[in-house]
Amino acid sequence: MIEMTIENLAHYLSANTALFEPKLPITIFSLNDTSEADGYINYIYRAKQADKTFIIKQSRAYLSSNPHQNDLNPERNYLEYLTYQLRKGITETMIPKTYFVDQKEHLFVMEDLGSHQVLRKFLCAGQTKTFIGKQMGEFLAKNQFATSAFFLSDQKRQALATFFTNDEMRTIILDFILSYEIMEQPISDGFSKTNKLVAQKIVANTAIIQEWHKMKTLFEQKKECLLHGDLHTSNVFVTTHHIAVIDMEYSMFGPFSYDIGYFLANILSQFAAFSCNRFFSQEFRHTYTNYLLNLLTDVFDSYRFHFLTAYHQKKETATPASFSLIEILQEAIGFMAIANLSRILNAGPFPDFDVIPTKIDQFLAKNLSLKLAVQLLLNRRKISNSVDLQTFILTCRKEFLTDLPFD
Repeated sequence: MIEMTIENLAHYLSANTALFEPKLPITIFSLNDTSEADGYINYIYRAKQADKTFIIKQSRAYLSSNPHQNDLNPERNYLEYLTYQLRKGITETMIPKTYFVDQKEHLFVMEDLGSHQVLRKFLCAGQTKTFIGKQMGEFLAKNQFATSAFFLSDQKRQALATFFTNDEMRTIILDFILSYEIMEQPISDGFSKTNKLVAQKIVANTAIIQEWHKMKTLFEQKKECLLHGDLHTSNVFVTTHHIAVIDMEYSMFGPFSYDIGYFLANILSQFAAFSCNRFFSQEFRHTYTNYLLNLLTDVFDSYRFHFLTAYHQKKETATPASFSLIEILQEAIGFMAIANLSRILNAGPFPDFDVIPTKIDQFLAKNLSLKLAVQLLLNRRKISNSVDLQTFILTCRKEFLTDLPFD
């Protein structure tokens, strides 16, 4: 594999693609480890010629933090490219265009969405669009239905699941994202010391760990549909009229509920952040946290609508006895809780909270988020619809803020 750099990429693109005018210069920008892209396991570049721009993504065979250990399979890049092609036929307007793939060099060229907003930044700034939750629910429902037993024959679904086994990325989810051992991090400052004490208390709580293990086992055992696998708010763009979803290298088969819960973990953290961020007025905090609650429930309600619509359009499909939209909701709440817990207690960068200007408000927001996550994990089976979920979250917040000198 030729490792692409700013120096050699322009020549490669000119020689191997038909995307550029041969006599005009191509300017290459590295996006690795910038606010626009995560270069942890990939090389990511922007290529610009006149008014045309493209994104080039090439798999690393190693973590950027450990370049001497080649233990990642770069072939995941081709799987990601194929995932874009598959999903393009299901939810066309929500998937960026892809223009070129080189399986040997483990790279592909795709549409540049840099002129649009990353959803995480959009939410951190307190912005709103009413279509976000509805379209996320639609994206999830249509893609999951089309890759499930409701739509595919057993033979086709098994073939698809085998093709998207993606063992390495599955290991990352099981050993880091869904494992409470990720909390064992060095203490770097006073607040992360407090977080570590909280983490130790959580790990010592048998009821929490039992529920945590149930969710991890559920992820291992259920192979219901093709997942995005890394569906957080930094992997969603907000355009003028729709969302666009990127970064699908974690695509693998798993539970209907996983992508929903993993995405909504960010909405829960934003809810906690805006509940405690006194940079904004009390009136704005009230309005925006209501918007976030509605966004959260819009995802569930839209998912339910589009999934059932697709099901009724294919009536001959038999309903598995185990299928339940309430069960999907409750599982999603469990995954939402675990993702929120592990992200906070990992003590690493967490933009949803890092943008809060004062340490005390960051501290309060993180601890509110932890309380919400723990209570949701333990009580998820008591929640049967989106109204129950909103009520539960608001009650938890009220209990948390009641004894604090907080306006």
